[in-house]
Amino acid sequence: MSPEQKAEMIEQMQELGYITGFCGDGANDCGALKSADVGLSLSEAEASVAAPFTSRIDNITCVTRLLKEGRCSIATSFGCFKYMALYSMIQFTTCCLLYVYNVNLTDGEYLYVDLFTILPVAICMDRARPFKRLVPKRPKKVLASLLGNVALVIGFQIAMFFMAESQPWYQKQVPADPNDPDSTPKEGDLNTAMFLFTSFQYLFAGAIFNIGPPYRQPAYRNYSYVAVVAVILIFDLWVLLAPVHGFSSLFGIVHTKVSWRFTILGMATANFALCYLGEWLLFPRLAIPLAKVFRLIKLACSGKLYKRYELAAGEAGHAEHSSLWARLGQRQNRKEYKLLLSGMVGGSSWY
Repeated sequence: MSPEQKAEMIEQMQELGYITGFCGDGANDCGALKSADVGLSLSEAEASVAAPFTSRIDNITCVTRLLKEGRCSIATSFGCFKYMALYSMIQFTTCCLLYVYNVNLTDGEYLYVDLFTILPVAICMDRARPFKRLVPKRPKKVLASLLGNVALVIGFQIAMFFMAESQPWYQKQVPADPNDPDSTPKEGDLNTAMFLFTSFQYLFAGAIFNIGPPYRQPAYRNYSYVAVVAVILIFDLWVLLAPVHGFSSLFGIVHTKVSWRFTILGMATANFALCYLGEWLLFPRLAIPLAKVFRLIKLACSGKLYKRYELAAGEAGHAEHSSLWARLGQRQNRKEYKLLLSGMVGGSSWY
């Protein structure tokens, strides 16, 4: 094929609705490499300038490696996005609950969470390698997983808030100056309970969203991530169960009963168990119904809902088009591949 025919082949496929990839090893492939959705150069010469990807392997076996890396990258991006979003919601909920009594986290608590928990976990999550096999299904949806975990962590924080207030030894933090609500000291029973509990939520969120197979290697193969999580977990347990006066004064936490500290640990464990089970069993099944609901809302807001309903009613004789709800979950069908042959120069003899 000539360079023009190669580029035309890619463009014809794209017009039919296909996502195209192209491998080339010479200057005559530059047009097709630029036109393709994914261009992979098998040479470090002229073709590498036109292609977004360049392989040192001079045959098409590098395509499978590129697909593995791509699936790993998108799964990693989804996981990091969900982790940072959930971290923000955890801290936002904590601050909102503490603001009820004009209380906030101390500077030491903010510093520990942001610098010594979130930062190392987020960095080490990105170091996972691709899984050894390719699977045909796409990575999991983001929205259902994120919304489900947000609801769980907020629910557990609210429960911890009321549980702390219901303890017989609980002392409400009051302003030092009755005329100045901002003079309320940050250190107290409520601040301590919320900080100790959310310290585990930040850490467990990284474990929940550290997606392993089928797109990335298991989390235990990411040795830097395992080391970071182990160190932070041991330190959090130390601060919770065997507090040292120096760390207590640094974070601004107060002494509480041992039984209450084990209650905090039990709540954190239950929170992690429910989030983990939801992430792998429940939330993926809710992704498609949730997507349909959003598409339905989008059609209603754009005024196209009635038109789509008439189209679904007109095709009610077909089993696959039996309802509007079923049509909302369907992707647009691609045209038959044989149409590509008739559109190419030379008819069906081009291959």
